[in-house]
Amino acid sequence: LLAARILGIPVILHESDTIPGRVSAWASGFAYRTALSFSKAAEKTKMINIAHTGQPIMADLVPPIGYDKEYYYGRPILLVTGGSQGSQTINTLIFLSLNELLKKYDIVHIVGDINYDTAKIEAEKVLQNDPNKANYVLYGHVNLAEIYPKIDIAISRGGATTMFELALWQIPTVFIPLSGSHDEHQAQNAYEATKAGWAKSIEEENLSSHMLIQVLDSMTENVSVYNELSEKAKGFGNRDAARIIAQEILNVLKTH
Repeated sequence: LLAARILGIPVILHESDTIPGRVSAWASGFAYRTALSFSKAAEKTKMINIAHTGQPIMADLVPPIGYDKEYYYGRPILLVTGGSQGSQTINTLIFLSLNELLKKYDIVHIVGDINYDTAKIEAEKVLQNDPNKANYVLYGHVNLAEIYPKIDIAISRGGATTMFELALWQIPTVFIPLSGSHDEHQAQNAYEATKAGWAKSIEEENLSSHMLIQVLDSMTENVSVYNELSEKAKGFGNRDAARIIAQEILNVLKTH
């Protein structure tokens, strides 16, 4: 960024979180354009040349045009993911809650490749005598394009990319933000999703099996409540974010 400024090379920035990083805030002063995933980010800094584009998502992970989530009351399919590296905190909580959760939910649990072997041993131990163990699937990583259309509800961290993917697929979510992240950006992201009405947030310090199950049940037991949450997720993300940013890149290339 410093070299680009010195040499007069145009810069386009993208800030994913509600709390912009210091480098993004500094560089926006000379950037051609700064794209924001959250409109809230504009209020947290003196960034200029900004545009609220939303979060760019890989094309394979964007729902087809006209997609509308359908929910059938029964055994909701629960996705548990802590991001690409997994989350030991979330994994531990799930294993403590697994027998109880499986009474009501089918579970797809993504733990990250680095955690897979340990998680597999733990899951086998917990599920040894569980009559519902066939309703639990464990992955290190998985092609989310194949998974998202089947998911009814999710548990995740507060990372922006996963958050906007879940919103685009209209999946109500319980966010458990990483405690102590820089400027608590995951907690701030989760707060925005909660404020938009399609998600719930639980602080790590308050985690318990009872609370998690209670929150999940409150979102899935009533079809009307679930559909309202899912409907509100529609307006949170922007399926065209990547195209908008790409167009800005083309615009600057035409003039530079």
